[in-house]
Amino acid sequence: MTARRSAAFAAILTMAPLLSGCVAAALPVLAAGGMIGTGVDGNGRAERPSGTAQLPGSGGASDTLPATYTLEDGTKVSVLSGELPAPRGGAAPASFSYAPLQEYVANAAAPATGARPSALLTNPRALLPETRACTSARPALLVDLDPQAGVFDPARAVAGDAGLSSALSQLREQGVTVAWITARPVGYADAVRRALVASGLDAAGGDELVLLSGAEQGKQARRADFAKDFCVLAIAGDERADFDELYQYIKDPLHAAPLDRLIGAGWFLIPQPLS
Repeated sequence: MTARRSAAFAAILTMAPLLSGCVAAALPVLAAGGMIGTGVDGNGRAERPSGTAQLPGSGGASDTLPATYTLEDGTKVSVLSGELPAPRGGAAPASFSYAPLQEYVANAAAPATGARPSALLTNPRALLPETRACTSARPALLVDLDPQAGVFDPARAVAGDAGLSSALSQLREQGVTVAWITARPVGYADAVRRALVASGLDAAGGDELVLLSGAEQGKQARRADFAKDFCVLAIAGDERADFDELYQYIKDPLHAAPLDRLIGAGWFLIPQPLS
């Protein structure tokens, strides 16, 4: 590796500790005319590498980078090949499909002889993919409106994704109640309703709104309250914390890895519904 290339690479690596996990994971490194992504989780743990990473366009061993780097503060950075992921938030990419969500909810809402499983964990502290049985026969889909690390602003929400709108319309026709949850208090109900109607995501204005009713009540408590009257077959949101608040407090995300079995089976990661 040339001295100039080494200096440029080292300069970018030193920025990693200053960035959040999601930003650092998408940090581009320009070297030898190519792009390499560095993967760092929120706790400074590098993604598991394998072997070494070859700089794009290089042909000699002198341009071969080790699979991991350790910064002065102990942060581990792994070199990943391939393109960077598309930015999150905003309108859904054309390639995103809501078919798995729609199919799962429709099948789960079909008449059943026994109790249906909900998308709410039985015991979040156990970090096991075990969900509660529904106590209500009214099937529902809960969609989280809040963006990552933020709160939904109905005054700025102007666009809804047509693909999501179509999927929700078909689920409503099958008797599924669509509910929207946000950390906004009940005083925002009219504004949230107007945004959903204007966006086309709830053109009829008949969906349920799950808003905070007290200063000390969080979304976890509101999900549980909603589940008393509805069978929450699935939850859709743009981050895992939309499924359970345990993701806001867990120290090591790897401990929650077993819960990923629920992704696509009750939990669905989707783009931000309103932008």
